[in-house]
Amino acid sequence: MQLQLGLLVDGSVMTGTSHTDWKAVCDKLFGLVPKIIFGSRIEMA
Repeated sequence: MQLQLGLLVDGSVMTGTSHTDWKAVCDKLFGLVPKIIFGSRIEMA
């Protein structure tokens, strides 16, 4: 999220595969959903 939203990361990071609805997670935690999230994928281009 630091790279995508410019938020600071304080703690452990997750690496690997995850099947989560990231739009729902971002909406709940941050109140916004980046346009680079597609279901469980985050575009890293």
